[in-house]
Amino acid sequence: MISLLLVVIYISFISLGLPDSLLGSAWPVMYQELKVPLSFSGIVFMIIYLGTIISSLGSERIINRYGTGKVTSFSVLLTALGMLGFSFGHMFILLCIFAIPYGLGAGSIDTALNNYVAINYESRHMSWLHCMWGLGASIGPYIMSTMLKYTNSWKNGYRTISFIQFGLTFILFLSLPLWNKKASDSEKVNKDEEGKKEEKEEIIEINSLNKEEEKNKENKKETESSHNIDIGEIEISHTTDNLLVNDEKDKSNTTVTIKEGKKEETETNPEVLGLKRTVQIPGVLEAIICFFCYCAIETTIGLWCSSYLVMERNVNEVTAAKFASFFYIGITIGRAISGFLTLRLNDNQIIRIGEGIIFAGIIMIFIPYGYWIAVIGFILAGFGCAPLFPCIIHSAPTIFGVDKSQAVVGVLMASSSGSALIMPALFGVIAKWIGLKILPYYLSINLIIMIFMHYKVMKKAI
Repeated sequence: MISLLLVVIYISFISLGLPDSLLGSAWPVMYQELKVPLSFSGIVFMIIYLGTIISSLGSERIINRYGTGKVTSFSVLLTALGMLGFSFGHMFILLCIFAIPYGLGAGSIDTALNNYVAINYESRHMSWLHCMWGLGASIGPYIMSTMLKYTNSWKNGYRTISFIQFGLTFILFLSLPLWNKKASDSEKVNKDEEGKKEEKEEIIEINSLNKEEEKNKENKKETESSHNIDIGEIEISHTTDNLLVNDEKDKSNTTVTIKEGKKEETETNPEVLGLKRTVQIPGVLEAIICFFCYCAIETTIGLWCSSYLVMERNVNEVTAAKFASFFYIGITIGRAISGFLTLRLNDNQIIRIGEGIIFAGIIMIFIPYGYWIAVIGFILAGFGCAPLFPCIIHSAPTIFGVDKSQAVVGVLMASSSGSALIMPALFGVIAKWIGLKILPYYLSINLIIMIFMHYKVMKKAI
């Protein structure tokens, strides 16, 4: 039953990646048909990620109330409706409207699945599940390029993806009993662990009481032997017995108070740090900037590489849409490999390797001879980006402590959405005045900042 649920989660991650790369691969055709400037794709992108941020911030309360399975199912349904709306979007304003449910659904499913997997499954599944996201993100542009080639319509590409999403929604609703069973199993494990802790506490208290009784008996003998006066001997011993009884009562009351105090501490232990206190943790601000710049590289390439190939390397729109999927193929293959590398290397080592590969990819994008060198550069950049997201998230408990990791990861996820909201749109504004040739320079600046901030995080961690 659990393995079947894991299969469903893997399929859900594929679904999560399917729509993410569609806008970038189809935009060179879309903006001409919609008669809007090239930079307007940044507006749609911003609306999507604004919805993602909003749903991510509110996801904790929603998931606690309805459960991960129901939230995931409904979120996929929202993205399906958004994609279907895109397929009927003959005006730019309609794209902006339907971007809202797509963004809201994407944020909830991302938060719900990442948190669920982190709690219930081994760490290697995190890399491989994000590999499945890359697979979905690679399939999306391929479907779009196929529809552009054979039907000459980007709308059919969005419609096809929406039908796939509706099918997955049906599968997820059928799988709801699996989610409920997994949740009940987790609750049983938690109850068993709590019962074992309570038994240990009781044994410790009984042992402490026995030791106290032995000490009191020894003190009693010493007191009786020291009082050799006949007069008042009975009264003194009687008084001593009363003191011992009272002392035992006081100490037993003390142990009860301590035990109650422990319960109160465990109940209030998961302290909410808040944004201000989380950022004040040494190294967190640097980690936020590092993650922000990484996400800027990934989302900017995802949105603009197809347009870059069309405008700067004279590739036709259909071919460019197909080449855009190569970046996500690099991410997919890289994450599959990084899942195995985690068995040999630590997160910090894998992150450094990824940074070096991104650097090599950007150098190739700089080279102005032919479009194939740029395409290989984008593939290398995707290959280097592959391990960064899962490894940065996975390293948070190690660097900042398990007690602070939840707050830190939450801030990092918000940083990710904020980067996707701002940085591709910012590049669109810059490209409007300078041209798309600025893309490798823009990526280089973000990479340099990311490497420097990662170095500072690890320096503080050591």
